[in-house]
Amino acid sequence: MSQISSSTHRLALIMAIVMGVLILAGFTFLAFEIASRAGDVAAELIVSNTDETAADSATSATGPVATQLPDGAAVQAIAADAGRLVIWYRLGDRQDQIMVVDLRTGAPVIEIGASSTAPAGSL
Repeated sequence: MSQISSSTHRLALIMAIVMGVLILAGFTFLAFEIASRAGDVAAELIVSNTDETAADSATSATGPVATQLPDGAAVQAIAADAGRLVIWYRLGDRQDQIMVVDLRTGAPVIEIGASSTAPAGSL
């Protein structure tokens, strides 16, 4: 009887070791695949961004693009996206303005104004 339990014990130990090795191999493969696919996605993003930048520079005006803000304007924030520049500035009379500029031409696309004082007759 001790022969059977000893061989059963040995078989269970060997099976546990084999399963542990298989689990480690599976996790290693999974980590490798995740890292590989993340690297492929990052490379595609870099390549597509480079292509868009090359296309933008090929169609944009040569040299720096300039736009004119009103006198006394204090720039609060700037953001750029998709060939447009958004400038948030404040005039001396506490009036906020947002200007969207086309980076290819430097021309304002739209200007939005908002006063920080409440209009007469409002809450």
